[in-house]
Amino acid sequence: HAHVMSAVDLQKWICVLAPHIMHVHLHNNDQSSDKHWELGKGAIAMKEVLHQIFNSASGATMTIENMHSGPSMQWLQKNGFLQD
Repeated sequence: HAHVMSAVDLQKWICVLAPHIMHVHLHNNDQSSDKHWELGKGAIAMKEVLHQIFNSASGATMTIENMHSGPSMQWLQKNGFLQD
């Protein structure tokens, strides 16, 4: 939601809040409203954001927050975030 509701860069939010991040809801959007798009569609640089979360808040759990999670699961696998 920070990507839509704040002028502060999402990666800066992660940097500052990393020690406190326990859970993340994953979805993408076009930065104008909270679209809950699949991870591979939208304005969020999802690869960079996920790498940053994994490196700075490695204990955080995640939920895919889409109407249909299949495309996001495929994107995660294609981009090396999930293993077979």
